[in-house]
Amino acid sequence: MQNAAGSCSAVETAQLARFFARDFKVILLCEQTKTLILRETVIYQIEISSFLATIPPPREASNPLEAPGDYDVTSTVHSDTYPEIDPTKLNLSGKAVLITGGSRGIGRAIVLAYAKAGASFIAAGARSGTVELASAVEEAAKSSNRPAPKYLPLTVEMSNRESVEEAAADVEREFGRCDIIVNNAGIFGGFQLIEEYDPDMWTNIFDVNVRGPYLITRALIPLMLKTGDAYMVNVSSAGALLTNRTLSAYQISKTAVTRLAEFVNEEYSEKVFVDTPELCGNTLAFLTSEKRPWVGGRFIHVTWDMPELIARSDTIVKENQLRITIKY
Repeated sequence: MQNAAGSCSAVETAQLARFFARDFKVILLCEQTKTLILRETVIYQIEISSFLATIPPPREASNPLEAPGDYDVTSTVHSDTYPEIDPTKLNLSGKAVLITGGSRGIGRAIVLAYAKAGASFIAAGARSGTVELASAVEEAAKSSNRPAPKYLPLTVEMSNRESVEEAAADVEREFGRCDIIVNNAGIFGGFQLIEEYDPDMWTNIFDVNVRGPYLITRALIPLMLKTGDAYMVNVSSAGALLTNRTLSAYQISKTAVTRLAEFVNEEYSEKVFVDTPELCGNTLAFLTSEKRPWVGGRFIHVTWDMPELIARSDTIVKENQLRITIKY
């Protein structure tokens, strides 16, 4: 499944049915296969992309993926972009940005958001599809009256050290700097009980979702230290905070990558880094458009209202909120 909102194979469709049937009386209509999943006799036709576009759903709706703080951190939550985070209002001129998993879905939206925000250098890394993105990057910049950025398509296998280090070398050679890294590349892995998971697939999810961001971060830290005022973003998930049957590999890996952000912040925050795990192109462009040390190593959900969240920053720091911890 593509970042949870792409086309579904027959196997993935069956896995979706098993997962959602416990809590939703719905039909899930996959975008390309048009496969219907039925539960009982109650029929609600929901495009899977439309369902995910309204996460979090209305508070009273049944939602097995509800995460702590979905509705409580800010009084307003969003399922779409809004004026306060409009990237056309930002100025990232001169900045160099690397987005992994940048060829489609959320990653593509992040790439285009930085183009609209005026970033001068944009690199998009993925297994495929980054070359074809060049014209869209140029159009995005043009749509906000910004110069077209220097665009670097990278074919990279995130779990392979040599591939990642080669990509990092390309960024340094072509851009000479790296101001922002967005570790977006990740895989879902499907819905399976622990005993049903193929061990190689289970660990492969960790290779991509955890080892990949680690390798990218490790390879580019020296360049970011030379650049100064650099930002690293780990795209995590509400799944990092949840425990749902059949999602062990994905959710544990997202917890791990969220913790990775905390460690990068702990080790490098006094030098240059701010780590802000979570997703959505415009929010990331907004959060990295200026220095916000209080965000470092914290879990930020893009559905939260950013102006309202910023207004709470003193309380968040004082009470050490938005971190994964055990309270006694």
